[in-house]
Amino acid sequence: PAEITAVQSTPEPCRSHAFVTLWTRKESFVKATGEGLARPLDDFDVSAANEGVGRPRDAQGELPFVFADFDAPDGFVGAVTVFDTIPGAEWRATP
Repeated sequence: PAEITAVQSTPEPCRSHAFVTLWTRKESFVKATGEGLARPLDDFDVSAANEGVGRPRDAQGELPFVFADFDAPDGFVGAVTVFDTIPGAEWRATP
């Protein structure tokens, strides 16, 4: 899967941060759907992000949600996921 490749291709000093970032995005998504850990974490992918914003994907394609990483204090990672009610909207991070 793309997530495993993304983590394994990250240079060693940053690999654990890459893993925690993906895990945090996954946790954010399953909380947003209301399914929690009842949904298998290998059922969807959150590795594709442009500047920290992306759409979860499953075997059928993009899901109607948007996730975004956000700045957190050193040693922490943050992500939020929202249901995308605006078809075709382009989401992006702003400084």
